[in-house]
Amino acid sequence: MDPTIDTYEWQRVLDSANVGDLALDPAVAGALEKVCDDYLARLEQMFFALDGVRQISGFGTLPSAAVLEQKFSRKAAGGDLSSRQSSCSTSIP
Repeated sequence: MDPTIDTYEWQRVLDSANVGDLALDPAVAGALEKVCDDYLARLEQMFFALDGVRQISGFGTLPSAAVLEQKFSRKAAGGDLSSRQSSCSTSIP
């Protein structure tokens, strides 16, 4: 855990929010909402960009090339610890 993060303070803020005691300037709240929306939009762009690599080719004509092509195509499509699973799905609610 990062020693610079005061978990007690964050827990206090969360507790205040949960009971309705947290006040936030509407302009700040709007700016935070925009940052979050922009971040989610970028994650969604990344998620959909991964669809462009579902079919991997160019490994040559050897039998081992066909095996590599299948393996990397499965990874791109969502299997075998895919990049889609590891980089996006855990970040997009």
